[in-house]
Amino acid sequence: MSSGVVTGVGLGTGGIGVGLGTTSGISKTSLAAKFSEPDKPTIAPTVVLGLAALGTSPWLQAHGPDVGFRYACMGVWVIFLFILRKDWKDWKAYREYHKIWEPLYSKGFHCNKCGFAFVPK
Repeated sequence: MSSGVVTGVGLGTGGIGVGLGTTSGISKTSLAAKFSEPDKPTIAPTVVLGLAALGTSPWLQAHGPDVGFRYACMGVWVIFLFILRKDWKDWKAYREYHKIWEPLYSKGFHCNKCGFAFVPK
């Protein structure tokens, strides 16, 4: 882990300004990145949007002057379903990649000459 401090002074039409900030980051070698565990997709935003969609359900029966709420609620449901579909695909890809990663991480070997990683049989 690395961190640093950034400072600066600027001159503009509005006067002089002083800035101060911090930076931090983590670096990995390409070998460590190659063997690192895949990132799990998060479902928290989908759950929050799903609860919002569920909360808007009573307005799906709106009519008359409140018909705008009906269309807004249907829009929330459509967005929720699209995001749910994307999350489903992300989790499927994660599970497939994790099946490849796990044996490579636990029993695999890496050739330093050519960069090929393999699991011996």
